Formats: sequence, C-alpha cells, structure tokens
Amino acid sequence: NMTEAYEKLRPYAEMNEVLEHVRANHARPIKIEELARIANLSSSQFERRFRKVFQISPLRHIMNVRIRSACLLLTTTNDTIAAIALDCGFYDHSHFTRNFRKIMGVSPRDYRKEYMG
Repeated sequence: NMTEAYEKLRPYAEMNEVLEHVRANHARPIKIEELARIANLSSSQFERRFRKVFQISPLRHIMNVRIRSACLLLTTTNDTIAAIALDCGFYDHSHFTRNFRKIMGVSPRDYRKEYMG
C-alpha cells in the first residue's frame, strides 16, 4: 500500500534537509536552533521529533557524522590527528580523542594503525 509506505517514510523525508545540512557543515559549530529553523520547528519540537525518528539526539547525530568523517580521513590521508580533529569540527585534539574513543572504542591513532592500508 503506497499510502502506508509514504506515511512510514514521511518523518525521514521531513528531516532530510536537516541531515544534508549536518553532513555539509559538520566541520563548523552547528546550533540546534539552526537545525530547527531548517525543519520549520521550534528547538524543543525539533529535538523531540528528531529523537523520535532517529532514536538519538540531534547533538549525538552531529557527533556521529563528525566521527565518521574523521574515520575516513584517518584511513585515507596522512594528516595529523590534530589537523583531522579541526577539519571534523572538534575544537581541540583532546576533545576529539575523548569522543572518538567513546564512540569507536579505540583511540584515533590505534584506529589509523588498524585500518590504514
């Protein structure tokens, strides 16, 4: 049933512009208010709707996008870990390393050693 399928996918489609914005701008600070504006919702409505659709907070999603970007750079470039941290939107090396380890279970250096060709 097409109507049923549309209803199931609609919440994701409504957030698509937000997801694209995060992907395109993850290297700079992103405020919840800015994402809420894109979704045409108040900040609190946006946070509730995002959490309901994706089962994580918008801030956790932003962090996940940044960490995924860092994983790619760690395994495809010889950039320093500090440079990668800045390129991925982290304000310093230790903030990056702490969050990377929390999400990936290893340090950025160990991740690079394990997965770089």
